[in-house]
Amino acid sequence: MTISRVAIFDKLWALVQGVPGVVTFDRTLKLWDDVDPSAQPAIFLMTAHQTPTQSRGLPTKWALQADLIVYAHAKSSQEANPGARIQAILDALEHALEPLTPLGPEGFVQTFAGGVLHCWITGIDVDEGPLDGQAVAIVHLELSAV
Repeated sequence: MTISRVAIFDKLWALVQGVPGVVTFDRTLKLWDDVDPSAQPAIFLMTAHQTPTQSRGLPTKWALQADLIVYAHAKSSQEANPGARIQAILDALEHALEPLTPLGPEGFVQTFAGGVLHCWITGIDVDEGPLDGQAVAIVHLELSAV
């Protein structure tokens, strides 16, 4: 049995597109210089490393990694701090990816309604843009699928 990477990343993207306050969603990464401040906040999806785990007699379990690249720009010094804008987007992303499927006594998992075993945030790198008003964050995700 093989996984459908396209279907998995489509389900992830559908959740991400529900994040409020974002102007641009795109699955093709652009440099922040190529994204007009009026088109920000913006979120881009990049797929990353994919690692199989093989156990004899069992289907291959995949660890799929993806990154969400988030841009937020303060258009002038009178505007809101770009760091505050990007932190609000990160909070909304965390909420969108919140585990909702009961796992039993172990808690909850985010399965995209059965598309993966679990999806979770593994870390976030943030530059709040204090010098030039351009904030950038990379949200690292791992998705476990069979």
